[in-house]
Amino acid sequence: MSEKEISEKMQDIMSRMKKRREELDMSYQTLSDKVGISKSTLQRYETGYIKNMPVDKLEDIANALQVSPAYLMGWSEEVNEQPTTLDTSFERAEILRALMEEKGMKVSDIVKISGLPYSTVKAILERGAEKAGYVKRTDSREDRRAKKISLTSEGMFFIQRLTLAQSMYLKEIWDYLTHDEQELFEVINKKLLAHFSDASS
Repeated sequence: MSEKEISEKMQDIMSRMKKRREELDMSYQTLSDKVGISKSTLQRYETGYIKNMPVDKLEDIANALQVSPAYLMGWSEEVNEQPTTLDTSFERAEILRALMEEKGMKVSDIVKISGLPYSTVKAILERGAEKAGYVKRTDSREDRRAKKISLTSEGMFFIQRLTLAQSMYLKEIWDYLTHDEQELFEVINKKLLAHFSDASS
């Protein structure tokens, strides 16, 4: 491959990376947190300032963007080719918890409750939760054009396990704190909760 062909190939990879990141409404910071690459390095990849990207970084970025490395490389036009697994990230947990609260919600309802962008909610539901069998869609009685989304029994079991794992993790962190630090943490937590309670009323 000539230097010109390599440069064009890298431009295509960076263009696909940027397009997909924007489709998911994902900031550089969020992508940076998911892949362990600094925000500025990701920006330099996308702008083509850095001319080569290690293969392991390409795989990490593809996973974070919910596509296959083949898609980023331009070998495939199929965005959803990668095997889908339900991530236990904050966003996914928030969507499933919202569905625990109320049976049969529209995507727009989940967006309102979770505070996440529409594109993120839609992508998480379609590429993770639905394919994993954690949620199902049913026709809405109120609007024949709309679908309602609800947790399946597998989804309920998953979120219960996730909540338990998170509780155990928090207990580990809590146990690490001294008694004085625990008390200080409680005071700060109560102040924050009171502030958010006042702000929302």
